[in-house]
Amino acid sequence: MIRLLLDQGAPYRAARLLSDRGIDTLHVGDLGLSEARDETILERARELDRIVCTFDGDYHALMALSSAVSPSVIFLRIARLNHLKFTDLIESVCRQLSAELNAPVLVTVTARGVRLHGLPVLRPQSLPR
Repeated sequence: MIRLLLDQGAPYRAARLLSDRGIDTLHVGDLGLSEARDETILERARELDRIVCTFDGDYHALMALSSAVSPSVIFLRIARLNHLKFTDLIESVCRQLSAELNAPVLVTVTARGVRLHGLPVLRPQSLPR
């Protein structure tokens, strides 16, 4: 089952719409985290076993730099989505990638398509001289 945690920039009304469509969804505002740091939201998502959905690219960087193995993060790189378009897009991504999102992974959604990267993100090793 997919369980989402929508970040601050996500439309608050989308949480209800996604839940109505069968995707268990909370907004950070539901948890009193509307002004929380990204690290705090990631930790709470881990505790609640939820996938973070965000417009903030910092989440992918934080996950990579810390070699984190969870949670999955969906990063939307599409601007100006109203709550209905946001809901439709997230529902589509969740339905298409339901198995992969539980792996966990980093997902980037652009107007051109969807990219996946498994966790943990491995740092490149130095080449021997």
